[in-house]
Amino acid sequence: MMTAGRAVFFTAATMVAGIIFWAFSFLRFQAEMGILLAFWMVVSMLGGLILLPTLVVTFKPRFITHRKAKAAVSG
Repeated sequence: MMTAGRAVFFTAATMVAGIIFWAFSFLRFQAEMGILLAFWMVVSMLGGLILLPTLVVTFKPRFITHRKAKAAVSG
């Protein structure tokens, strides 16, 4: 999570930093869509960094935990 989360954060931050400049456009539609897209990318980043790991820990899906349990029994 530390390495993948860091990569997700920096990638999303870089893309939001580039998109946020659309908010200063003189064309109203582009300015509004720039704000909306930047906001949605931040929400998606937070979902990937916070919500997804929480759901995995809470529900413990078999396709993730099955191999770990099988390796512990074999090893």
